[in-house]
Amino acid sequence: MVETYDIVRPPAELTAALAAIGSATAGVELSRVGIRSAFIRARLR
Repeated sequence: MVETYDIVRPPAELTAALAAIGSATAGVELSRVGIRSAFIRARLR
């Protein structure tokens, strides 16, 4: 495993809230704020 010390992880509450919405919803919301070409990588199961 690669250890990186310069990446600040978001709070667990934020990632849990984002996990509750779908990628299509996230893409639309990003588009609304001006991010037109967002790459959304699906979680591996």
